[in-house]
Amino acid sequence: MMRRFLVAVLLACVSHPARAQGAVGGYVFDRITGRAMPCIDVALVRGDSEVVARTRTVAGGSFMLAAPAAGEYRLRFSAFGVRPAFTPPDTLSPRSERDVVYRVAFTTARDSTSTARWTDADADAPPWPIDPSAGPKYPESMRRSALEGNVVARYLVDSTGVVDDASIERLLDSDQRLFAAVKAFLQSARFRPGRRDNVPVCDLVTQEFRFRLGR
Repeated sequence: MMRRFLVAVLLACVSHPARAQGAVGGYVFDRITGRAMPCIDVALVRGDSEVVARTRTVAGGSFMLAAPAAGEYRLRFSAFGVRPAFTPPDTLSPRSERDVVYRVAFTTARDSTSTARWTDADADAPPWPIDPSAGPKYPESMRRSALEGNVVARYLVDSTGVVDDASIERLLDSDQRLFAAVKAFLQSARFRPGRRDNVPVCDLVTQEFRFRLGR
């Protein structure tokens, strides 16, 4: 009996070794909508801009990075169509352990007419419509009434260039009919997927759609 007990203890030690390297991780949620934010870039930044490690959030908005050399760092969260968001500075070391829920308030990059809205500094290329001239259909009832408006929507483009229907959300609109038009467009649109290190990846995109008559 004692011998079997010792063997069990030794096996337990082999199966669960003590981790010398710490980890910095957690979950990223939108502060306004409360939704998890998968497929965004997370960078560990030292000083003003030196990136020492980077990764991407996965399902549920989770991410994990190895703890860095001793020093003061911030996390930078980046996605397309929004300005990067930073955490307050934190003092870390190789043995640091962080498992935090981050509620991020992204600021929308309002210029939806040029590539300036793509603000992910770590991207090789953004997701881009295969047909750049395509867009939401102007609701006929609004056209007849000469009504204009804007929609800010968020959606996930997967690594094959398809928009995930369940990810489409309305952040702002001036008329429900406009968001319906945007959603119908995104459900049928096809994209060239974004790329990181020359590999296609999924991306969370925030975009403003402007409905204007005769312009």
